[in-house]
Amino acid sequence: MASELPAEVARDIASLEAAVGEIDGHIKPLLAQPVHTLRSQLSPLEAAKFDLNVAYAINSLFWVYLCTQGGATKDHPVRTELTRVRDYMKKIQDAETATERDPAMSRVNKEAAQRFIRGALFDASKMDTSEDQVEEGAAASSAKRKSKGSAEQAESTEPSRTKKKKKKPKA
Repeated sequence: MASELPAEVARDIASLEAAVGEIDGHIKPLLAQPVHTLRSQLSPLEAAKFDLNVAYAINSLFWVYLCTQGGATKDHPVRTELTRVRDYMKKIQDAETATERDPAMSRVNKEAAQRFIRGALFDASKMDTSEDQVEEGAAASSAKRKSKGSAEQAESTEPSRTKKKKKKPKA
């Protein structure tokens, strides 16, 4: 009960087997080492591209699987995921072309970065924590509170200069 496949279908199957063999050849070196080791050898941009390509390949293969099984691919979430990954690939490509057009975008102003970092860091050498300094700081803080309190008290004893509204008699 052996049935012969039409020549066109046999060619398509042979082409599919060749493509799967080629994919297998590309994937084997990636699977030979842990992903974190592989990613540590890449620049951040290359790592992002690598992650997007892996995500796209996995989703594409799943989409092909759904097609071969006769599944509904039109409304399947994998289609949305493929679009999302493609959009991120386009963002990376746009960023690369923008840096190629304007190399100043990819440069870091080292002096400005150093000033920013120096300003944000705590410098213990600028702090004088001797007992005299602590006592002086406490005394100054106490004097500020006292002067602020007496100013507030003076304001509250000062007569109000606003006019009082007269109440209208009720009819």
